[in-house]
Amino acid sequence: MTTREIEIIRLAEVTVGKQYMDATMVRITCDKFTWAAYVNSNDEWWEGCGNCEGDSGFKPWYIGIHGGVCFQCGGVGVRRLAGSERALKTLIRKRTSSRLSTLNAAEKAEEKRLAAAEAYCLEHPNLASDLARIRTLEAPGSSTLRGLALALTRGPLSVRQEAYAISLLVERAWDEAHTEPQDVRTYVGEVGERINVRGEISVRTLLPGERYGRQTRVLIVLRTANVRGERADLKMVTAAAWAFNVRKGDIVTISARVSGHTDGIYGPQTEVTHPRKED
Repeated sequence: MTTREIEIIRLAEVTVGKQYMDATMVRITCDKFTWAAYVNSNDEWWEGCGNCEGDSGFKPWYIGIHGGVCFQCGGVGVRRLAGSERALKTLIRKRTSSRLSTLNAAEKAEEKRLAAAEAYCLEHPNLASDLARIRTLEAPGSSTLRGLALALTRGPLSVRQEAYAISLLVERAWDEAHTEPQDVRTYVGEVGERINVRGEISVRTLLPGERYGRQTRVLIVLRTANVRGERADLKMVTAAAWAFNVRKGDIVTISARVSGHTDGIYGPQTEVTHPRKED
């Protein structure tokens, strides 16, 4: 059996613990693991408690239990490792072997889970491909399905997880099949161009002159379409006589000059001026 090499590097002189023990800070390295420790003039080796706050011997979150004293170190902040350097090296080798065994066991368990997940994907190719697509396209934390897709990368799904994933996929497929086409809105004409369009009046609102300090006008939004068949809205404010005689839902033909394109809370709108009703 190969003896593990241990490297001990002495650093600064410090005072540790509530006994104010003078010691030397030491860094101990064995294989790929590192420990911090202290050694005093009597060749006694100590380490920080690690259980209390800042190795102070005090746990403020348990202040109501014996004043918050740490039971692991007895309130001194440090714990004794060994009484000599030889005993210390024996202890460090045991710790290293234990940690390596734990890591090896974890690596083997991870390899076993990944192999089981791969076999599960081969047995359920449709479910695996759907979950892989969701994992690729959706943002982290965006849905329960993405969580299940990530779970499949770490191991096979349980019977309950599989049934839940299938039900969610079926529900999503139904929603996608019955979702109405997206309402795409765009503009009509270029700024300064005079256009002639036909559409339905979707908004007609009277703007009383006494409220706005000017002539009484009418706000009209005309729902129409551009040359590509995409929905477009024309917004106009006018005091023309015809505007007072139309109603919401009327189909009219309007001739007007484009003054601008806006994108407000109601989506893209084409603003026009001097509108005339052609029919």
